[in-house]
Amino acid sequence: MVDIRAHLRTLRQVVDGRTGTLDDPHAWREQLLDVTLVAAFLLGVITALPGVAAAVPRGDWALVAVDGGALALLSVIALRRSLPYRLRAWSFLLLVFALGTWFLATVGAVSLVYLMAVPILAVLLLGFVPAVAQLAVNAVTVLLVGHLFAPDVPIPRYADARLLHWVLVSLNLTFVSAVITAGVAYLLRRLEAALKEQRRVTAAIEQADEAVVLGGSDGRIGYANASARRMLDALTMPGSDTRRIQHLVRQLQGPLGMPVSLEASLPWEGEVELPGDEGPRQIRASISPLRDGGDEVTGFMAFLQDVTREKRMEARVRRGERLEALGTLAGGVAHDFNNIVGSILGLVDDVRSRAPSPAIAMSLDAIVRACLRAREVVRQMMVFGRKAPLERRPILVRETVEEALSLVRAGTPADVEVRSSLRSEARVLAGSAEIHQVLMNLCTNAVQAMEGRAAGTLAVGLHDADPPADAPSEGADDPPGGPEHVCLTVTDTGTGIPPEDLSRIFDPFFTTKTSTHGTGLGLASVYGIVRSMGGEVRVYSEPGAGTTFRVYLPMDRPTEPDSPTSAESDPDEASDVEAGPSAAEAERVIHVLVVDDEEVLRRMTARTLRRLGHETTESGHGAEALEAVAADPETFDVVLTDLTMPVMGGGELIRRLKELRPGLPVVLASGFADTPEGRALDTTDGVVFLPKPFTRRELAAALEEALRRGVVDDEGDGT
Repeated sequence: MVDIRAHLRTLRQVVDGRTGTLDDPHAWREQLLDVTLVAAFLLGVITALPGVAAAVPRGDWALVAVDGGALALLSVIALRRSLPYRLRAWSFLLLVFALGTWFLATVGAVSLVYLMAVPILAVLLLGFVPAVAQLAVNAVTVLLVGHLFAPDVPIPRYADARLLHWVLVSLNLTFVSAVITAGVAYLLRRLEAALKEQRRVTAAIEQADEAVVLGGSDGRIGYANASARRMLDALTMPGSDTRRIQHLVRQLQGPLGMPVSLEASLPWEGEVELPGDEGPRQIRASISPLRDGGDEVTGFMAFLQDVTREKRMEARVRRGERLEALGTLAGGVAHDFNNIVGSILGLVDDVRSRAPSPAIAMSLDAIVRACLRAREVVRQMMVFGRKAPLERRPILVRETVEEALSLVRAGTPADVEVRSSLRSEARVLAGSAEIHQVLMNLCTNAVQAMEGRAAGTLAVGLHDADPPADAPSEGADDPPGGPEHVCLTVTDTGTGIPPEDLSRIFDPFFTTKTSTHGTGLGLASVYGIVRSMGGEVRVYSEPGAGTTFRVYLPMDRPTEPDSPTSAESDPDEASDVEAGPSAAEAERVIHVLVVDDEEVLRRMTARTLRRLGHETTESGHGAEALEAVAADPETFDVVLTDLTMPVMGGGELIRRLKELRPGLPVVLASGFADTPEGRALDTTDGVVFLPKPFTRRELAAALEEALRRGVVDDEGDGT
């Protein structure tokens, strides 16, 4: 069934100019045909009624039949839009031509207006060539039909020349029709050229990365390009696209201070935060009034850009710069700071062995714990500043997480339920201690966020996934082998993180807790560890509803996945046969050359070694130590050296010592080894790294490890 109301709505939209941009000549010709047909049908009914009413009493059934048949055919052409366009257009032109011819034969020249309209309609609907052909047909039709059938039209001057009379009528009709048709054809040609240019401009705007919105002076939206429509998909605003864009512009007008009337003369620029499906979206806008030739505002143009990803990238860059700066600071102060702490540890260890009372011993133990806490703070600074030495190998993340969860459950209050869902068997290139530290820091924060609540839930998950779209890997398709990352999630039902603090939670020393709960380095350490592994950290939080941290770590996909890991990649897995005898097992006293430019620390270290039963020789810098070894290469069993020293540093000293005595065991003690010198050292050639500050037990273990490696090297050299 034909929906006449739909055609009426189309006609009203065309009349009101609300049919959109007609950038295709064929499209606007179709709409022109629709409008013309609907208007002709409606107006034809109105004009035919008086004629039919007058014809029936007179018995003029021919007129009734012609009007009725014409309206019936017109209704079919007008309402059956499924018919081919050219069929409808030619049918309409032939109908008008037939009516004009019939009225010419029965009524006379007064009906020539029908025939005059045919070429004009032809040029509008079909083009210039059909219009020219119709002009010729009209001329012949008027001459023949008028001369043979039409009633006489009085023209006094040519009353006795009927043929000449209709020749003149035909020529004048053709002249007027041709002039009008030529004018219409010229306008159409200009219109098509303008539409072609408009299509080019529209295509450029449609393909623009920026969202472009055009509106009227009343604030109504008239046009929005594809980028604007895509932007709407990321925003949570109700209504149709037009209403959503309208709402978006109004949202921008408030923060930018722009009145809806757009009566100001300068553009407005700024940014506004709007709700989105994946969190707040940052929209940058530039809105300008559009004016006519004078000063009257006719509308506005808005350029909108979703800069959420750029803002997040800028935040990551700024955070990275802060971490880099702090890492540089940590590297600069770590050496001196660790030397100071090491001196304190040495003095306390010396005094504690001679403590006169248990109370004093307990106080000395508290000093040791404080020093170890200071050492841990420095190490955390070194980790997220990427100044700490890292030894990584492919590990199964699930096993490390399970081990850490056992500690988490043991230290979690009874009113907090710990849940886990570990569904990944992937490996990542990392150190087990790094994964352990990441999970423990996140879980500790989660438990603290639920303190004071009646009950809480801590959920830990592990699954294969890909990082979110705004991560640096954005735009890459999922590889055929599946996800390339492992996602570690930690979710709590705590108080949540306020929106104003979300951008700062990974900043070093930023904390909302009291001084007894942390230093503000836990999340900073997590961020530094994950970033150094090439991963991403995402946080999703809602105040009062809890927080979720998602850690994305790249999978390790070796070319030979089943190949065993060598002993060198994990010294702890070396066989007992390779371990060799320790200093204690050998029951011998070793001679240690202690090299350090810090006199107090050097003396405390030497004193600790003597208390362990060893002999010591002290040197204040590398050149002095090298002279001592060069004088008698076999005098010293182990060299314990600092890395950063005047005259000659530890790196140069180790290289020179290896030339003098290749198998000489060396312990390299330093606050950090991530320097050009430290990275150049061959740590598998009898060199053991000992982080400063160290305890007596750590010092003894480092000496044993250096001696073990020295024995292995000697056997490998055949000496």
